[in-house]
Amino acid sequence: MKETRKWLKETIEREIALRQPADISQPVYDGDQFKQVLVEEIQDFLSEAVEPDAERQGHQARITQVYEVQATLVIKDTVKIDDVYTEIRAIDGVTIVSTAVEKRASGVSRERSLIKIKFMKGSNSLKHYVSLLTRSILRVNGVVNVKLLAARKLDPE
Repeated sequence: MKETRKWLKETIEREIALRQPADISQPVYDGDQFKQVLVEEIQDFLSEAVEPDAERQGHQARITQVYEVQATLVIKDTVKIDDVYTEIRAIDGVTIVSTAVEKRASGVSRERSLIKIKFMKGSNSLKHYVSLLTRSILRVNGVVNVKLLAARKLDPE
């Protein structure tokens, strides 16, 4: 932070020295006006420099909307449940799988588990993403059935 302030101060001083009018066609600023104009130009430059970087990372520089859905899973008891949760966490858009909700036996060699999944839907509609999420969870090794309950948008914290 100190380096940034030092660089900014040096840049402002250098620009002030360079901006002395060479002829009448150049605008004449007093010290405070010039500092304000320079600060605005630097902010514009920095905001433009951030946008391409954000686009390269595949997201927009804004607050991302997070959703939560409860899911009831029926899992084979021959599979480690932690492995199932790990595979669900690997699904695109899934950020958190809360597993400390409820687990109980469900028939012979089956276990029913109620979990909460937090996700970012990206550019897809909520309905479309929930459909993709359901299909992706059904592909996880050991999952026999899944039922997603109503998804809700979480407030930014």
